Amino acid sequence: MNRKIPLPDRLESYCREKSLLRRGDAVIVAVSGGVDSVVLLDLFSRLKQKYNLRLRVAHFNHQLRGKESEADEIFVRRLAKRHGYQFIVDRAETATHSWHRKISIQEAARELRYSFLARLLKEDSAQKIATAHNANDNAETLLLNLCRGTGISGLTGIPAYRPDLHLIRPLLFATRSEIEAYAKLNRLKYRTDSSNKKLHYKRNFIRKKILPLLQESLNTDIIETLNRTSDIFSRVEDFVLQEAKMRLQHVTLKKTNDLHSLDITKLKGIHRYMQESLIGLVARSYSEVALESKEISRILGLLSSDTGKRIEFSKGFKVYRDRRQLIFLRKRKKHEIKEEVRPGKSYEIGPFRFSSQTIPREKVHWTYNRHIEYVNADMLNNRLLLRTWKKGDWFIPFGMEKPKKLSDFFIDAKIPRYKKEEIPVLESHGNIVWVCGVRLDNRYRITPATRTVLKLEFEDKEL
Repeated sequence: MNRKIPLPDRLESYCREKSLLRRGDAVIVAVSGGVDSVVLLDLFSRLKQKYNLRLRVAHFNHQLRGKESEADEIFVRRLAKRHGYQFIVDRAETATHSWHRKISIQEAARELRYSFLARLLKEDSAQKIATAHNANDNAETLLLNLCRGTGISGLTGIPAYRPDLHLIRPLLFATRSEIEAYAKLNRLKYRTDSSNKKLHYKRNFIRKKILPLLQESLNTDIIETLNRTSDIFSRVEDFVLQEAKMRLQHVTLKKTNDLHSLDITKLKGIHRYMQESLIGLVARSYSEVALESKEISRILGLLSSDTGKRIEFSKGFKVYRDRRQLIFLRKRKKHEIKEEVRPGKSYEIGPFRFSSQTIPREKVHWTYNRHIEYVNADMLNNRLLLRTWKKGDWFIPFGMEKPKKLSDFFIDAKIPRYKKEEIPVLESHGNIVWVCGVRLDNRYRITPATRTVLKLEFEDKEL
């Protein structure tokens, strides 16, 4: 893009090229008070009439710098008022959020900020959210991800458009020096974040130390070069992603909101890089943050490990090796169940749904559905207990005569570890009647002498 063309014209051209704006769009402009966001707001104000834009200003106060953070909020509030735009603000104790989530301050700030923007998009019925990321930010992100080892996906940098949030970054074409020059030329006032000088933040270290050194020693146009590189990797990733999506259908065994299982034999039969791409693709459905290459390698290591091996990620999911399957499972709160249930009623207990009803014997309809079972109601009391199984539990599996420990039964029946951890049991008179969705106790089977039948139904709503 020709740098001699005025910044407003370049912005309009970039938005056209990337299809970032449509006439009549309602746009929430995220303004921190720094030079980038102040310039973005000024440029959008110039486009407002031509594109019939409806603009609002949003600011998130991270409460990290005391009075300085409060002054930023006041500044942006006054700026919005001066332009005549609605001002939307939210705040949170970022440091506290960081501690609770066990993530860095930067990750916590990003998480809170994007959560705020997502909420705004939904509540305010806006078409777009605009942030002021620039070419320098993109170059820094590429170098950061290169150092983290995120692979091709990390080297694509910052996308101009993020569809899940309808988030646009119209300033990615401009360098920070160009933005600062525009602010100076137009006498725009802005705030300076003192934390940008602290070198213990990785991005600041790259910004203040690494990039200037590269510019001085290797390439004076390093920002432009890195941005071109991110464009190349974006095209490569698009191609790989298309291939991976097609391959994923072939190796997928089961997919729900919380579970995705892959066929290990088929997975082993494809190229290593495509294996990595498939793992990264599945993992991204459980986490906003892309896995690093070393994390993907750990997961691929499960292909050659023993059944039952697993890896847990703080990003909100875990991966199991289960015989011929590689299983991705979203972490969910473990539900300890101890609930009295009465015949003829339906219950929602955590992620489970349980119901029972008395039926005439002639209405019994045997199927292969293990989530429906018929039991001899003559042997039950009217106060049944649905509970989580525990160590030492035993029952007599249907078709057998001798007791068996539940833990041994699960192993023999090849019940996946992720399933057996949460399987509840139905108990009567202190005895297990049914390992829900798995096996009936032989003592409670229907016999020729059975007069009353209780139909049991059990479902895990999340799997």
